[in-house]
Amino acid sequence: LRTSIETAFGIAGSAITDDIHVKYIHTGAQIAIIKVPRDDYKKIRAALTLITTIHIHSTSNTTTNISSKNSNHNHRHPHRQRQELIPIPVVASVLSVKGSARTCKIAALQMLRKWFQANHVNDVTRNKSS
Repeated sequence: LRTSIETAFGIAGSAITDDIHVKYIHTGAQIAIIKVPRDDYKKIRAALTLITTIHIHSTSNTTTNISSKNSNHNHRHPHRQRQELIPIPVVASVLSVKGSARTCKIAALQMLRKWFQANHVNDVTRNKSS
């Protein structure tokens, strides 16, 4: 999101990015709650439409090589988790703009209930036909 805002609005847009906070993401229901300043929501809404991929962190329990600044030796740490960025294609759209955290949570819960009911009904009908 920050990159999209900076690309669309340049230096003026980069000042906005400090006040953006992602409060909640549910990849299954494809919903996110993003807290933004009221004065800048139109710019952020526009920047959201330009996003085509997001990158999520994935941890793997592989052995990582960690180099020390003061030596040329690599030290192997088998218990450290290595994080990889995985690109996920998305089509972002704004479903709702709310004025308070409370009304945002209520709207998000309603959307999550609809998603859960739609997916739960599909699971129940699949199990009955099996």
